[in-house]
This record gives sequence, C-alpha cells and structure tokens, in this order.
Amino acid sequence: MTKFITKTCSAAFFHLHNIRRIANFLDQKSAGTIIHSLISSRIDYCNGLLYGVPGYQLAKLQRVQNSAARLLTKVHKYDHITPSLKQLHWLPVRKRIEFKLLLLVHKSRLQRAPQYIREMLTPVTYANHTTRRCTSLSLVEPRFNCQTLGRRAFPIAAPRLWNKLPTDIRSMSDTPTSKRRLKTYLFSMAYA
Repeated sequence: MTKFITKTCSAAFFHLHNIRRIANFLDQKSAGTIIHSLISSRIDYCNGLLYGVPGYQLAKLQRVQNSAARLLTKVHKYDHITPSLKQLHWLPVRKRIEFKLLLLVHKSRLQRAPQYIREMLTPVTYANHTTRRCTSLSLVEPRFNCQTLGRRAFPIAAPRLWNKLPTDIRSMSDTPTSKRRLKTYLFSMAYA
C-alpha cells in the first residue's frame, strides 16, 4: 500500500504543480473541473482498498487534497484548510474511503452490485425483532482471526460501517438520494 500511496501522491502533486502554473488564466469553475478530473479521481481510485491503513499513510493523500483545496480556493499555505474543505463540501480522505465502501454496500443491498460482492454481505435474520438495532437492515459482522489485515477486509469492514449508520439512511432505496444523505451524514461526522 505504501508504494501505491506514494505513486498516487507523486502523480497528483505533479498535476497540481502544472495546474498552479496556469491557475491565473482559469476561473474557479474551470479550475475545479480540472482538479476533479486529475486530482480527486486519483485520490478516489481504488481507495476502498485503503480502509484501515495507518493514519500516517492516509495523511499523505490528505495533503494532496488539502493542496488541491488551497489551489482552488486561493488560500495561503499557512492558513487553516478546514474552512476551505467545508466550503468545497469535500470529505476528508478517510471519510471518502468510508463513503465508497458504504455506497458499495448500499448498491449490493439493492441488487445493483456484482454477485461476488453481494455474496460477501449477509443480512441479519432474527426470529423475533425485540431490539431496535437488530433489523433486517443490519448486516452480519463476521469474526476474523488476523488483527492487522482481517479487520480491513471488505466482508469485515463493510458490515461494521453499515451497522453504525442511522436506520433512515440504511432504509433508503433511491441511490441518488441515499448518496446525498450518506455524504451529508459523513460530512457532519467529519466536521462536527
């Protein structure tokens, strides 16, 4: 993972350097489009695999996102970046990873994900529904042996994240609406 993150950051900073050279000739909308196509897409590429990696490795990707936000909002190097990220409505890298995993779970619950992903997720079934949390919207959280990589695996991590979501988000069947609600929920959790 270290090599993947390093190469991703290197390529992203290369593109940021080139965008910065032409930034004076671009309006904010055009610069945003370029940054989304060249930088955000690199941060989001295969980021579901980065769930659970140590924080120091994710901090490298977060620096890329922070630099892109600074370039887009024209914030100085030593100014606080959180207001810019909020203004752009960008999730931090860790929450972007969670968003991708949760969206994949949502699609699999609606039978819109590949079969092999749907087979990894098992809904909770109980004879009596006496507890509020144990509904058919919850997923079984399987046990795992390996402490380092086991908790990062999709069949382990995705149900854990899904079961922590509020019931109103888990029960939605409309994908565009649920994406908005999920992003808003993660945004409020990230910047609370």
